[in-house]
Amino acid sequence: MKTIHWGSAAVGAVAFVLSHLIVFLRWQTWFEGGAWTPWFLNDGAGAILLTAVCLFIAGLAVSVTARPARAALVRGVNAAVGASVAMTVVLVAFVGAGTIFPIVLAAGVLLATVSTMTASALVAMVKSR
Repeated sequence: MKTIHWGSAAVGAVAFVLSHLIVFLRWQTWFEGGAWTPWFLNDGAGAILLTAVCLFIAGLAVSVTARPARAALVRGVNAAVGASVAMTVVLVAFVGAGTIFPIVLAAGVLLATVSTMTASALVAMVKSR
């Protein structure tokens, strides 16, 4: 079983970019962002929940075709890594890193890992039965 699954990383990256695009386009209307820069951690729970759901769906998508069950977990990790890389690029290139960017990235990586791995663990539990 291979430990690097580029397709899963790409799905995680695309899921984050799409969630950020939704946050960006609907910042004033759905999230009442005000003067804040559109970024999922600049909102209360709404944008964070949207991002978590998108990444959870990505974790499900990459894990359902995995065999054996352990491969589902590996693909979930790869999706989290892809999302984290995309998150870093979006933060630095479009939002602006700011002075607390290490904390922001740590929170984002935690969200990506928990979201994708929860989905992958559910798939792995179902597959192992």
